[in-house]
Amino acid sequence: DFNHNFHNNNYYDIHYNNYDIHHNYNDDGNITEETTTTTTVTAQVNINKVDVNGTEVKGATLELSGVKEDGSKIAFEENQLVLGDDAQLVNGKGDSLVWISGTSASIVLVEDGTYTLHEEAAPNGYIVAQDIKFIVKDGIVYDEEGNKMGGVEW
Repeated sequence: DFNHNFHNNNYYDIHYNNYDIHHNYNDDGNITEETTTTTTVTAQVNINKVDVNGTEVKGATLELSGVKEDGSKIAFEENQLVLGDDAQLVNGKGDSLVWISGTSASIVLVEDGTYTLHEEAAPNGYIVAQDIKFIVKDGIVYDEEGNKMGGVEW
């Protein structure tokens, strides 16, 4: 994605992927100011615990962690997790997000990286599900095989 615009011979904007570059020019054509902005693309991932019939299951303790392409841990910030109805927050920032599932999907806003959703504890009467891994690339969510996903469901 590359766009550029020259405006009135005094400034020039370039947009390339997640970068915006703005140059101001004086009357002699020299750059007087340069500003570069990086925009982080995020994906909205809906996460819910459901039974075999697709009914929402309340009470599962879920943990989401992730790593960037360079292998470093993703540091989650407050407000990246939007809890579903009746869900409870355990940890809302740092190396992982932890919450107890409610009666509707919780939403996580995530940047590019590889993520692991781990069920720490299952509700009474249920067994702990296997970990689910997914990849976010350019704001699109994929499973480990590279197939697009709409959300994460157990």
